[in-house]
Amino acid sequence: MRHMPLSRAATYVLALTVGVLATVRADSRIDAGTVEGMWLFDENAGASTRDVSANGRDGQFLDAKWSADGAFGSAVEILGGDTHVAIDGYNGVDGSDPRTTVLWFKGDAAIEHSWVKWGVNVTTNKYYIRSHLAGGECWLRIETAGGQHYGGTNVCDGEWHHLAVAFPPGSSMVKEHLLYVDGVLETQTGGDDIGVDTDTATQQVVIGARLAHHVNAEGFIDEVAIFNVELDEADIRQIMDQGLTGALGVDPRSKIATTWATIKGAR
Repeated sequence: MRHMPLSRAATYVLALTVGVLATVRADSRIDAGTVEGMWLFDENAGASTRDVSANGRDGQFLDAKWSADGAFGSAVEILGGDTHVAIDGYNGVDGSDPRTTVLWFKGDAAIEHSWVKWGVNVTTNKYYIRSHLAGGECWLRIETAGGQHYGGTNVCDGEWHHLAVAFPPGSSMVKEHLLYVDGVLETQTGGDDIGVDTDTATQQVVIGARLAHHVNAEGFIDEVAIFNVELDEADIRQIMDQGLTGALGVDPRSKIATTWATIKGAR
């Protein structure tokens, strides 16, 4: 990460505070009412992370560690093994309802990183955002047990990458997902005619934990959010550029201390 001098960072935050409401698009679906959960990982201490949405779905650490060097503020470090963050009492978006999941990831291990998942490991019932291993690269992938859809941009190069997976309203198949890396829609492969009927009766949302024969993530994760609508490319780029609090029009004064010190430089 490249750090800005304090004066530049302060200018950035003040400009964001004044201008954020003016920059929210009239047709944007980025709205506090569409947020299922939002975990900024800005505490940088303790064994849990707060859901800063109105839903109070806090995450509990299992052997995860803090890192001061996040994409925005601090981040969580997932160390492999059984390291993860569990969102106790929240089982995700149900059935074939629309949804968008966003997160930042930084790692350099070419493995099947597990990023965000919920649902039981049964065809159509699983909802699993992970990496697709391709030689020495790994690509963004969504799967539902028996069906998968993936992009083609390497996100395991040791740099921060913004990842987003959107499922549009009216969709019913895994191949109808839209995958974005660093705010750009991916050229996508796979999918088959496997449905999406996500189970929310069995398993809570987890961040970084493996499912079945896959492996836990290894690397750093920051600014995770689940929305109950499809966000479009402009929405996703706004989240990537401004951070979740900036894009949602949340007063950034609550996180100024970490933002001034660690806000991500120009990508």
